This record gives sequence, C-alpha cells and structure tokens, in this order.
Amino acid sequence: VRCLAEHRRLSEVRSHKPAQALFGVVQGAQYEDLRRQAARGLTEIVDADGQGFDGYGIGGALEKQNLA
Repeated sequence: VRCLAEHRRLSEVRSHKPAQALFGVVQGAQYEDLRRQAARGLTEIVDADGQGFDGYGIGGALEKQNLA
C-alpha cells in the first residue's frame, strides 16, 4: 500500500519534470512465481494518463545456480 501511494506521489512530481524516468523493480529473488506475480502487479499500475513505469528493473544475481 505504501508503494502504491509513493508511486502516485512520484507520478505527480514527475509530471512537472518529464526528463526523469521512474522504474518499477521486479521483486521475487530466485522464486519464479514471485517474480511473475511482481511483474504482473507492476504492469497493472498506471497513472491518470494511462502511463505505467518508464522501465522495469529486474535486478539481483540471476545466475543459473540462484534460480529455482
């Protein structure tokens, strides 16, 4: 809930600074089901103009031994 509120706040701030990008970060570590759930949730977040994030970050070590 705090993340959604912060996204809305930053979207408002961003509307006055269009040169700044806002990225959604996919969480879930080595758990594929959690990564998929996080990615789906991020794609559903849009602002009043129907825009989502400028990009999506998939971070962490995704080496073969770290994946489920």
